[in-house]
Amino acid sequence: MAAPALQNYQIGDCLGKGAFGSVYRALNWTTGETVAVKQIQLSDIPHSQLGEIMSEIDLLKNLHHPRIVRYGGFVKTKDALFVILEYCENGSLASICKRFGKFPEALVAVYISQVLEGLQYLHDQGVCHRDIKAANILAIKDGKVKLADFGVATQAHLADNSVVGSPFWMAPEVIEQSGASTASDIWSVGCVVIELLEGRPPYSHLPQMSALWAIVQHDQMPIPEGSSPVVKDFLLHCFQKDPNLRVSAKKLLKHPWIRQINSPDKSNTKFTQLYRRNTPTEDHETYDNAVQKVQEWNEALKSPPKSSKTKSLFPARDSKSTFSPLRRSSLNNDSPNPATVSNQPPAKPFTVRNDNRENVLSKTQEDEEDNWDADFAGTISFSKAQDAISGDTGKSDDNTQTIKPNSRKASEDHSITSRIPDKIIEDYSDLGGDEDDIVLSEKISSLRLKGGLFHPKDLGRLREEPSPPLQSSFNIPQKKPSLPKRPSPPTSLRSHSRSRSSISSLPAPSTEQTRKTSDLAKYSEVDDEDFDDVFGKAPPSVSGESGQTLQLTTKLSNKSWLGDDVADDEDPFAQIEDDFAENDLESNLVRDRHARLCAMVAELVDQLEAGKSEEKLNEMLDELLHILEEFPDMYMQFVAARGMLSSLEVLESKPSKDVIYKLLRIINLIVSVDPGLVESFCLVGGIAVVMTYASKRYSHELRLEAASFVGHVTHTSVLTLQMFIACRGFRVLVDLLDEEAQELVYEAVSAISSVFESHSLTTKTDFCRIFAKEGLLEPLSSALTTALRKTSDEGAQVRDISSKIYLLFAQVGQNDNVVLNALGTRSILRRLLKACESLCDKDKMSSLLITLLKTFKHISTSAGMLDVLQNSNAIEVFVRVLDKRKEGERSSEISSQVLQIFYSLTRLSPSRQEEAAQAGLIPLLKRVFEVSSPLKQFALPILCDFAHAGKSCRALLWKHNCLDLYILLLQDAYFQVSALEAILIWLQNETDRVEGQLLQPRPLESLLTMFVQAKANSFEASLEPILKMCRISRGLVLGVAKASFFRKLIDKLSHTKALVRLNLLRILRLVLEVHPNCKSIVEEYRLIEVISELGVKDSAILVRELSKEISNELKAGKYTSLARERRSTSDNGVLGASRAYRPHRRIPSRGF
Repeated sequence: MAAPALQNYQIGDCLGKGAFGSVYRALNWTTGETVAVKQIQLSDIPHSQLGEIMSEIDLLKNLHHPRIVRYGGFVKTKDALFVILEYCENGSLASICKRFGKFPEALVAVYISQVLEGLQYLHDQGVCHRDIKAANILAIKDGKVKLADFGVATQAHLADNSVVGSPFWMAPEVIEQSGASTASDIWSVGCVVIELLEGRPPYSHLPQMSALWAIVQHDQMPIPEGSSPVVKDFLLHCFQKDPNLRVSAKKLLKHPWIRQINSPDKSNTKFTQLYRRNTPTEDHETYDNAVQKVQEWNEALKSPPKSSKTKSLFPARDSKSTFSPLRRSSLNNDSPNPATVSNQPPAKPFTVRNDNRENVLSKTQEDEEDNWDADFAGTISFSKAQDAISGDTGKSDDNTQTIKPNSRKASEDHSITSRIPDKIIEDYSDLGGDEDDIVLSEKISSLRLKGGLFHPKDLGRLREEPSPPLQSSFNIPQKKPSLPKRPSPPTSLRSHSRSRSSISSLPAPSTEQTRKTSDLAKYSEVDDEDFDDVFGKAPPSVSGESGQTLQLTTKLSNKSWLGDDVADDEDPFAQIEDDFAENDLESNLVRDRHARLCAMVAELVDQLEAGKSEEKLNEMLDELLHILEEFPDMYMQFVAARGMLSSLEVLESKPSKDVIYKLLRIINLIVSVDPGLVESFCLVGGIAVVMTYASKRYSHELRLEAASFVGHVTHTSVLTLQMFIACRGFRVLVDLLDEEAQELVYEAVSAISSVFESHSLTTKTDFCRIFAKEGLLEPLSSALTTALRKTSDEGAQVRDISSKIYLLFAQVGQNDNVVLNALGTRSILRRLLKACESLCDKDKMSSLLITLLKTFKHISTSAGMLDVLQNSNAIEVFVRVLDKRKEGERSSEISSQVLQIFYSLTRLSPSRQEEAAQAGLIPLLKRVFEVSSPLKQFALPILCDFAHAGKSCRALLWKHNCLDLYILLLQDAYFQVSALEAILIWLQNETDRVEGQLLQPRPLESLLTMFVQAKANSFEASLEPILKMCRISRGLVLGVAKASFFRKLIDKLSHTKALVRLNLLRILRLVLEVHPNCKSIVEEYRLIEVISELGVKDSAILVRELSKEISNELKAGKYTSLARERRSTSDNGVLGASRAYRPHRRIPSRGF
């Protein structure tokens, strides 16, 4: 296209094209200055708005800030409006990012700080940019950036009330048209940060409508994973869903991420030292340095990562620097030399210090054979332990040394032969005190000689020598007064004493031993100690013998044979219970039968081989089945005889159908008893063999037995379930989900349910992915349809199967796009929707209906599923469900789920809104409002959105008197802005019909009440729609121009936000232009003084300039003369004045 001709300017090449026009490079013939010229077609601007836009440009000429592009004025031609702008030679950040790649965080911080400075200035002047993105941030030759494309382009586009800005950078309130504000620019700043860091804005991988839907519906924007914590915190502040919680540009400039660079102009900041180390003398060198940094950063991002063996979060450790927490004792024992450590450089993050520890640790790793014997050199005896207790440090003993693992010195000092003594000398000093040592030695010698005490070493000698006659007793000298009772030694010592391998005669006690044993005298037995319960009663002493006789027998051994002198008529079985029945035939038969059955099972299992003929196998299996079914106690005998392995071997040989059935029957009988048997059978490969018989090429009986085994495996334990999944068991479940076999379906559904109920480490999302990959969703939906067709005789089982399937789909519906794409086929959704309609007619199945509706609610939260739902006729189905279940059991819960589905399904989609309206949704939504249900929070936003749809939808709204509903909602603080936006869009497209309704007393009173009583946030958001409505209908202006209106307006002219003051001045200007009694109003409310004061003292330039214009016009009497002209040409009062404007074309609805 040829460049346009423009007076005083030579138009050059096209710099770019946008949604609102094209931008050209141009040369000013008068000054020689290079400028940018933006061309806006007049056909895109309503004729009534052209004058407002041109005056807006004159106002923007007064804005001067180093971070915004300067406006130079405008030139109007027959077809277009040309806006003269400052030329930025280095182009936009979007083009720089496209050429050189992603920006590092530090450079992004510099650019964003400058953007925030420009935004702060614009917001202070009452200007909302509305289209912040990298393409509208222009760089100049010194590397600085400026904001462009604010004010005029967006003001021109705002006239059609459509969504303003670029989709991926839009704030939620802009998309929903609930009132754009300066906070909307802050949201866009967060999107620009992501755009510069990632090279693309958030949700750029989605279509525009899907991206808009995701921005509104998702709880949080996707923040780049590799971002630093301070950047993530900055983005979280920008991405507050509630615009009232979003921080201002002024506060964001104080964020730590921005403050770290403080100001790019100051040379003492941390960032300046990093990016301006060598300050160039030329401006273009600064830009070149920034480009170089971007290139270096992207080269680093593209460079392949180094080997993970040497570079990781925790670097791999070589043999000289290995550190292990398990070696901490070694490090403590061999601490490095402080002098050596002090000479080393400072430690770096995740780096092991290279000090003297490496010597110890390297030795540890280099030892191929650890000599653990060196850890315990020498034998630790009880006497040596006593030395340690008594504190005898004069004696050198190896056991007093500290045990140090992996010590080579210990292995060198003590060889194997030095640690094993030539002769083990037993120490019995713990058996008595000093005076008992000799007596004890005599006792032991006497016992050894008389055969009363044996040691394992004596057995060989006794076999060689003839043993003396066994004596039943021996003489023990009279005991001396005993020492106090000694407590029992520790268990470890007692066991150690019992484990001695030999006993030798005790040597005479030494002086040192006597001293030690005397310390333990207090632990010896008391005189009156009674050991009758151990040794039995001593027989009367034989005359002529001194001392007493002690029998070394057990407690009952005095009832046994003690020699030939015992009388023969003594009954040795007298102590056997009297109730023992010698002729208990039944017990004998049971015992004999059990023995015979065990032998029979073992014999049958031995004969169970794969090479046997089918006839013999059938006979053996019949016998085994009969035994196992009649006698369940034979299960364990079958397992002990290796019956499970034999059955597995026969099954692998692919025998006949009868043999397979019987073997599977036996396996199911066995595994149903003990979960441990299931795990054992699975570990030897039973799952893979049995699952082969679940395929459709086998008979129903075999598949049923295989399905029963699958049920045991999936319900036994997590281990068996994991083995089942590892054997690709989900493919078997696909085969089992057969429409004709209800039993198989029940087993398969139960198995799938057990997968989700298991507490394994595998997440449910992974299971859902496996389900989708194996194709389970299609047959599962078919099984649901089949289950719902069954008769009422199977109601309990059908309800059980259906509820499990509904729960499974509810789990699947909450997953990522991969799973949802598998679920989002038309056939599956149609089956689920049919199930909804079927359950809708059954009050007893309300819980199942709610579960299924929750599944659709989760599905509707995915932008990619909305079109699929629409194509599946979901809107009509849900309208019928909402209509049928608006009353009755759990109706409110059902309505809640359906309304949430419609809330997601119809937002931002005129086509789906029209389809829902034609399906009969409007009266159902009105009913929710009329009954004051809490569900109106979902119903009313949908109803207000319908006004933004097509003409047919608005016709249905008019039919159901929804305009009156919108007017009534003007008094609701939560929905008044949405209702006002709906009235505005309806007024723009059907002015005559809507304006006639609005000029009635009640609507005018509602509109005035809202303006006067609106809260702070609602008041700010309502000013822009009111301004547009006043521009359309002058009668509406006259209708609200009451005393309360002027008092509220004048009071709010002191508002803290410049944008509010600017919009109020614009509304006042319209009122003064229209009102017939302009002079009296000016005098009554002293408007000239109030506005003149704003023109002098207001901090915002645009407010001051507009105030000066209005003040000058009031002083010149402009509005008074206009009022006289209107009175002379108008005879109809309000209605006559209202006909001053009609839109010259239909205003497009919201959306893309």
